[in-house]
Amino acid sequence: MPLQYNDEWDEGWPYEPMPTKAIQAFGKILDGLVRRSENKWSVYQIFKNHFGRSGRSSSESYAETDMVQAMSTFADNPALYVVSYYNALEEIDSKIELKNKVTRLNQILTDYEVPLAIEGRELILKIPDAVVLDSTDSEVNFDHPSTRLVFNRDNDMIGQGGFGTVYKVKRATSVGEFEYALKLFDPSVFQPNPSRCLDRFKREIAVLKSLRHHSIIQLIEAGVMLDGSPYMLLELIDGEHLDEYCRGQDWLGTLRLFCGVAEAVGYAHESGVLHRDLKPSNILVRKSDHHPIILDFGCAFVLDGIDELSLTTTIIGTQKYMPPEVLAEPLLKSTSQDIFALGVMLYEALSNKTFNLQNVSSLTSIHPSLHAVDAIIKKSTAAVASRYSNGLLLHKALLSCLKSVEQ
Repeated sequence: MPLQYNDEWDEGWPYEPMPTKAIQAFGKILDGLVRRSENKWSVYQIFKNHFGRSGRSSSESYAETDMVQAMSTFADNPALYVVSYYNALEEIDSKIELKNKVTRLNQILTDYEVPLAIEGRELILKIPDAVVLDSTDSEVNFDHPSTRLVFNRDNDMIGQGGFGTVYKVKRATSVGEFEYALKLFDPSVFQPNPSRCLDRFKREIAVLKSLRHHSIIQLIEAGVMLDGSPYMLLELIDGEHLDEYCRGQDWLGTLRLFCGVAEAVGYAHESGVLHRDLKPSNILVRKSDHHPIILDFGCAFVLDGIDELSLTTTIIGTQKYMPPEVLAEPLLKSTSQDIFALGVMLYEALSNKTFNLQNVSSLTSIHPSLHAVDAIIKKSTAAVASRYSNGLLLHKALLSCLKSVEQ
């Protein structure tokens, strides 16, 4: 039975032609068929006919030449190219075994960003929310639609974590070129149950969209790539990591900075969003105005729960900044986890020492006014029942302390 498709594609294909590398990949499958065939002429003839070139070629070499020419005429219309190729394979399949035909063809379409997929006996259009192009690829057309995000895979990676990789990307429009940070999530996390995972991703993105705070990185958009990889497009921040910035600050400047961070965390907690991986590398201090910007806000929470089996053994976060109760029970989700991380970071930023819960030295040797900060750090890293319950309470304590020392 022939592969079914939208017959409007007979009149023209509204998107880009079949990429050369995709054609080469299809060609490798065809070459394998030819090598295994006892009648190469017959294989060439079948493909030539399905690609619209009727008539009988007089020899094997002529049949091969006629086939290549016929296939090249369909390169501008990937839909007809795939349909013709698939139907030729179907005719040959009774003579030459070809395992996993649909899987192999769909993999080529995904690998080379062709917006088509074979589902059952039908060829469907599969337009992704965005397409990522590596600028090192000689086939990249920089006069691209706004859905295309261009980066150099070798030079533009700006971060990497357990759930994905962050790149600096460019998007061109009719009025200019703009830069963003693109977080590509590992698609394997979403494969066990794609429908459920997508629903969860949508719900959490809706929450993150609602976050509008000057110290929380702005989510521009989110979506799914052609290969099923979820992504987030974020504003690009030019800044230093929190710990690097604090090394050049006095204790008062550091205290002011953490007051702003705690306010943002409190705002998110009030909005029902947890970070769960607060650490210096997830907070940038913007160079232009020395303002703290929290990165990855909610990314761990977005992914949490997608694969329940893995979550029974997987710890979400960075162990150094995690409270004991979460290390003991990774499935716990509480605002107090963010509070503990902020307390650890504040202590390390002021003392320039590694935090040890069993041996927290006083900060008063740096300045007598830091006695009040000692109490804040102690409460932030106390047992969960005695800890600040959310970021707003921590911010209130820091703000009160800051006002008293500035008077």
